[in-house]
Amino acid sequence: MMRQPKTLKYLLKKNILLITVIPTIIFTILSTAFVLNFIKKNEDHQQNMVLDMIESEMKKMLDSNLFVLTEVDATLEGRLIEDDKVNQYLEGIISRYELFDSIRIVDREGNVVHAPTSEEDIIGFNVAYQDYFQSALNSTDSYWSKVFMSAESSMATIAISMNTKDDEMIIGYCSLSAIQKIVDEIQKEPLHNIAVVEGHGAFIAHSDFNKVTARESELNYDKLKVNGTYVIDHNNEKFSASSRTFINNDFTIIFYKPLFESYSIVGYLLLISLSFIILVFILSILIANIQTKPIIDTISELIEHSGEISQGNYDITLEHAGIEEFNELKNNFNSMSMMVQEMFNRLSESQMELEILNEDLCQQNEEIKKSEEQISVIINSTYDGILVLDTKYNVLWVNNAVYELFDIDKKHFMRNTKCYDLLYGFHSKCYHCDMEVVKLSRDKLSKIISYDKKLIEETYIPNYDDQGEFLGVIKTFRDITDKVALETKLNRAIKMEAIGRLTGGIAHDFNNILQVIIGYTDLVMVQMQQSEESESVQSKMRTIYEAANKAERLIKKLMTFSKIEQISPKSINLNIIVRELGTMLSRIIGDDIVLSLRLEEMLPEVFADPTQFEQIIMNLCINAKHAMPNGGSIDIHTYSIEKNSMTYVALEVTDTGTGISEGIKEKIFDPFFTTKDIGKGTGLGLAIVLGIVEKHHGFIELNTTEGVGTTFTIFIPSTHIQSMIQQRDDFDIDDTKLKGIHILFAEDDDSVRTIAASVLKGKGIHLIEAVDGRDALKKYMDIGEKVDLLILDVIMPGINGVEVFESIKSINPNIKTIFTTGYSNDFLGEDYNLFLQGKVLQKPYRNEELIRSILEVLEE
Repeated sequence: MMRQPKTLKYLLKKNILLITVIPTIIFTILSTAFVLNFIKKNEDHQQNMVLDMIESEMKKMLDSNLFVLTEVDATLEGRLIEDDKVNQYLEGIISRYELFDSIRIVDREGNVVHAPTSEEDIIGFNVAYQDYFQSALNSTDSYWSKVFMSAESSMATIAISMNTKDDEMIIGYCSLSAIQKIVDEIQKEPLHNIAVVEGHGAFIAHSDFNKVTARESELNYDKLKVNGTYVIDHNNEKFSASSRTFINNDFTIIFYKPLFESYSIVGYLLLISLSFIILVFILSILIANIQTKPIIDTISELIEHSGEISQGNYDITLEHAGIEEFNELKNNFNSMSMMVQEMFNRLSESQMELEILNEDLCQQNEEIKKSEEQISVIINSTYDGILVLDTKYNVLWVNNAVYELFDIDKKHFMRNTKCYDLLYGFHSKCYHCDMEVVKLSRDKLSKIISYDKKLIEETYIPNYDDQGEFLGVIKTFRDITDKVALETKLNRAIKMEAIGRLTGGIAHDFNNILQVIIGYTDLVMVQMQQSEESESVQSKMRTIYEAANKAERLIKKLMTFSKIEQISPKSINLNIIVRELGTMLSRIIGDDIVLSLRLEEMLPEVFADPTQFEQIIMNLCINAKHAMPNGGSIDIHTYSIEKNSMTYVALEVTDTGTGISEGIKEKIFDPFFTTKDIGKGTGLGLAIVLGIVEKHHGFIELNTTEGVGTTFTIFIPSTHIQSMIQQRDDFDIDDTKLKGIHILFAEDDDSVRTIAASVLKGKGIHLIEAVDGRDALKKYMDIGEKVDLLILDVIMPGINGVEVFESIKSINPNIKTIFTTGYSNDFLGEDYNLFLQGKVLQKPYRNEELIRSILEVLEE
């Protein structure tokens, strides 16, 4: 609420009043304070005189008591009294000196040995527990005890203890009732109160003896202990009091009287001062009214005419008055009104021009506002974060992408917030800040930073004004985490594909070599059995045959890693595979590792090669064993899960080993990568696992913590059906059916072709040999109607086996065909459809397999 403004009339009168009244009030207050101080000092002096008198009389009384005890000590020390007369002597002393209730003599153990004859029954009584005995026992001076209530007299008593040269102690019990007599003698005024209080707050003496018999003090004893003069409240009345303590601070003498008695003169003084102030105030009002009237009249006239000017009436002239200063003011007022009239006319013209300019400006501002809103919407819709900074690292503007990228609450942003505080919560600029670099280079700078497991491309763009002054930088942020991850995956895929192609090519060449070795070994072993060759030679041939089989299995491992081994899938339950391997796994991993199985009931089946899944479990468990040199546990868990709208069966293998560090986690599936010593690992274990899983259209997830353990989780689709080659049941070979048939056999490897020709011709087959695809087409054109079967190598120079088959099929759609290859369907890519067109015989094949395949195809 706005305060009401003061008028000049009010201010002038108030100032005159203040000038006259305030000095009067100050003088009155100082005078009163002086009188009060004088009265207080006089009262303090009078009260201290009373306290001195009481203290002096009490000291005389107590000193006389001490003198009596000294006299008793001297008498007993001089042996002036026989021991059997001591009690009578003590009785005489207390009869002669009424201040003593009793005088007793005790030994060093506190036992009473002498007492007045009237108290002989307490001889032998022990006072060793009393404070006045304990405190005086080892003292060379007399000891004054605290005030206590005597059990015999029921009066306030004080004990004086004094050691003698006879190793005894004289104890005098002094009644304090004599103090009441001292108080009664000194009491003069009935309104004055004199009291003596002991250490516990009880009255020892008082002007009103009834309060002594009541024992309890009615005063605030804690305050009375303070030596000095002060005001106290007692029975709802104020008193002026003085107090003093003496003798071990256990006695307090108080003198107090009603406060009004001391200060009655003050009331008269205040009444006179108040009357004087009121008289001065009335006179000041009269003087103020007389002196301010001419001033107020002139000012009122100015106010009246200025009001007319404010309403637009500028044709006003003020008349002169009797005060010179006001005449000058009126002249200035008249000149001002003329100038205001002239300025008003000019202002009216300028206002019309300003209104026109204002309309144009409003329109331009509206257009600018719309443009800014459009630009803001566009910038805020970008995925790149944008931050505008000045040279002091203050944030001038920020778009929404920055909030999302750095997980910042918009409420925390205020203009001129430091960028390092907003983005990272730092208290000083970032160590990687490049503002100064771009300021000097005057060119933008980009780099990659890491924040919260994200890779961010940070770009600095220098910001200069038209005069070339550096204003700060514009920083942009782009999340490139996914981009880098995709590039890494692409590079890995390219590398794996290259390694796979290389491995596949090597495996193909090895298969051709093994085909020759196994083919000739088969042939020689049959011939040796027919010729009854010695057992020693046959054993050596079997050794060669077994070595070739081992080489074949090694090639299959390489083909598995390179994803080119043919699989033989069927519908299986992974729980059965895990249970069957359980016993063997326990032997492999050792007694210091605990194997536990958690298999989900009603687990869906998967379409997979059981042998290869056995290899997966074996490889993962062996790797887990190597990660736990000091023992631990392996847990195999199977369960079903929904991922990407598909049902997967999960195989989870968890160990409590050393875990895998971040530095090598991305390399563990690379072929030939191993952390083991040279000669202790091939580095193909996990690469083979990955090849098998991807061949079954699955994927692997890895979760590992260093020092805690590792979990590999394999996901296989439960409903995915692959095209398969169904193996027929074995049947007896009747090679007599082969005699006389015509087979066109195309193989570019001379050794493979030669051994196969030897076997087939031995069965009575008419064999037409071709060295490549072109040769095969030419020979078929010559004798095509006689050919019963084609045996074609898939990969041949020039025209491959599939192209030969397609050409011949266009001529003879019913032609029967067997394909041979050192590769498999995955490696052949688009030629995978040949599995649907004919029989595929994987190298290296046995002679018996070749014959069996020919019979199977011919009988289809």
